Order: sequence, then C-alpha cells, then structure tokens
Amino acid sequence: MSSSPVERGQLQKKQPRPSFFQRINSIRKKTPQTIPSDNSAQSETENNSGQGNRTFFSTIGNFVGFSLESIPGSNTPEMKAIELCKSIGWDNVSFFQLIEYINELRLSKTMLSFNPRINSYENISSFIKHYFSNDCVAAILRQFTTLQEPSVCINNGNECFGIAIIHALMSCPPFIKYVGQKQPETEIDHIIRRIVAQYLVNWHSIYITDLVSALQFEKDSREDAEEFFRRLSYAFFNSDFGKINCTKKLVCQRCNMCTLTRDENTRLMLSCNQKYTTTIQEVIKFSAREQLVERKCYVCEYPYAKIKYLYELPNVLCFSLASLWTGSSLNFIGITKNPDFSPFETEQPTESNKYRLGGVVYFRGAADERNNHYFAEVLYSTTDPKEIYLADDQRDIVRIESLSQQITEKPYFLVYYKK
Repeated sequence: MSSSPVERGQLQKKQPRPSFFQRINSIRKKTPQTIPSDNSAQSETENNSGQGNRTFFSTIGNFVGFSLESIPGSNTPEMKAIELCKSIGWDNVSFFQLIEYINELRLSKTMLSFNPRINSYENISSFIKHYFSNDCVAAILRQFTTLQEPSVCINNGNECFGIAIIHALMSCPPFIKYVGQKQPETEIDHIIRRIVAQYLVNWHSIYITDLVSALQFEKDSREDAEEFFRRLSYAFFNSDFGKINCTKKLVCQRCNMCTLTRDENTRLMLSCNQKYTTTIQEVIKFSAREQLVERKCYVCEYPYAKIKYLYELPNVLCFSLASLWTGSSLNFIGITKNPDFSPFETEQPTESNKYRLGGVVYFRGAADERNNHYFAEVLYSTTDPKEIYLADDQRDIVRIESLSQQITEKPYFLVYYKK
C-alpha cells in the first residue's frame, strides 16, 4: 500500500484523558492475580490466583453491587463473564456490570492470543458473535449512548471503503441513537448493532467483515465508499432517517406552468462556480439557486424553464463531492464545520438550519488500483471542538489540531448531523 502523506512525526500523538476502562484496569493491575496462558497452567491458576481474582472482584463488586460468591462456574475469564451476566440478567444489567463483563472478555485466552497482524477475523468471529450476543448488544446500546473518541477498526482485506464510512457515522450522535432505538429485524440490523456496541465499549478488535459481506460486496474487491453508504442506507435506514427526498420544481418561462416531480432516497444535486467557490457553504448557496434549463413545456411548447431542487433533509446528512471534482479545475474546497442547509429546504429560507460536521472521508488514488485507499477525519461533539481525529486503518488513530492538517487528498464524502 502507498504511504500516507500524513507522516506520524507531523501529527500530535493522541493523548486521551484516562477513560473509565483505564481506571478499572488500573485497579486490576494493583490486584495480585495470574492470567492463564495455556491449558496446562489452568489448574495452577485456579489454585494460586483465586485469592487475587476474589480481591479484584470484591473491590469492583462493592462498587457495582454484586459478589463473586454468587457467581458459580469456571475461573476462566469467558465463563466469569457469562456467569456474571447470567446471575444479573441482561435486562437489568448496569453500566458498571457491563464494563466488568467486557474487561473479562479482554482477558480471555482467545483475545490475549489474537494478533490482527497474524490472524484474521475468522479466528475470532465465533467468539465475537457468541459473547456479543443480541441480548448483550441490546444492553450495551441502552447503557452506552455517547462517544468521546473513535475506536480502532481492523481491515480484513480491502475494507477501507466501509471502515471510513463507519468512522464518520459513529461520530454522529443521531446515528448512535437511531441504532439503539431501531427494532432489529434483519441480519444486517443485528450486524450493525454489534459493530456499534463494540465501538461504544472501545473494543480493541472491531471488524466490519460481516457487514461488507451482508451488503453483497465481494471479498477483497476494490469498492467505492459512496456505494457502501448507498447500500447501507437502503438496507438499514427507514423512511424517517438518513434518506434525502427531493421535489424538483419546473416552471415554464412563458406560461408559468409548474410541474412537480418527487424523488425519494436520492442524492444532493451539487454544483459550483469553479472560479469563486471555496467552501461547502458556497457550494450549498450556488447549488440551491434557480437554474435556467432547456425543457420544452408540454402546454405552450416553450423550450425554456427554470428548475429548482427542494429537499427534505435527514438528521444525518451524507453526500459525495465527487461530482464537483470530476472534470473540474477546482483545487480546493474548504470544509465548513457548521453549514446552513436552509437554502436547499425552502424557496425563501427564513431561519437557519445548521448542521454539524461529523466526518470527512478522503480518497487516496494510486497508479496501481490495488494501492487505492480511503480514510477519514472525525470530530466528536462531546470533546473539545479542537480535537479532530485522523482514523486511518493503515496507522494508529491520532489526534490532529485542525481539519485537513497536512492532508493533500481532496475530500470525497461528507457526513453532517443536525445539532
């Protein structure tokens, strides 16, 4: 793969504030215990580390309100996790009990021995599906509702086009809320819920392989990020969320005959003045204007009419900039963080309809298509507005000081959400 134009030395390494997970793990590190590394060591672990495990569980148990004594079964982390939530019940599990469940899964032999550079998703897929069950995922989506920073998604083979879109969507609170509230009915519903649940608990080995397959992309094929979002929206978004509806208004310039045509789940029709356009806000203003077109009136047969596109915009608004770059002399478009889309929605906008930027997906082209790559910049509303993250599956997630810092690629796909 071609190297990124963003070099590690030019970026500030992410320095996240200590999370609750880290504080919980600090308790574990202070607690004497032995983690079994193989089957032969298990009996010794059961005999020698029981007190250490009990000490840890007593410490955290006093905090979350349960006792190790009430949890029967094996001493392995997997069984502890399952027995823990069996003794509690998924319907009544608390935020802190879920944290302990996830921490035990992290310590399981399966996850401790897993190396994404050597192993593939197939090595842990059964583990993930079993322990992130539908009931577990539902509990996580009830208890965890916001994010402060992105999690790492692992590329299982030419999946960067989908990973970049997922990163951008996960920075939008309305998307997380929608996933939690949508009643799961299909396989894709459950797959997306599982991915989002892992993201919310900062799981360290997140894969979208099942989703890529369910959306009928061929394994290891080179695909397009916008096409990934289009298939995702058709399969997962209902009519009230994430879909753009458009009414095309055509008015004859002689007889004023008006024709209205409605399209559902369509795209924004974007255009720009290549000489003066410099920002997304200017693209919106230019694209929303009435345009004179050659269109023969079926009443008076006059050949010219004015056309205007009026949109019903969703809470999460996603659109491609590809049409602006194709055959264009544009070299730069500034990404507006809080654009006003009201010119698209009414003929005479009277009040602001501002959105907040969630993510920008970039495309890095190469002479050899096998080296083409997608990555994303994401912004989180629950953190300092200056905290912007570069989410690239070819490197660690890093925090950068400003949007498009040291990035030479043109923005390809934008994700906004209503404030």
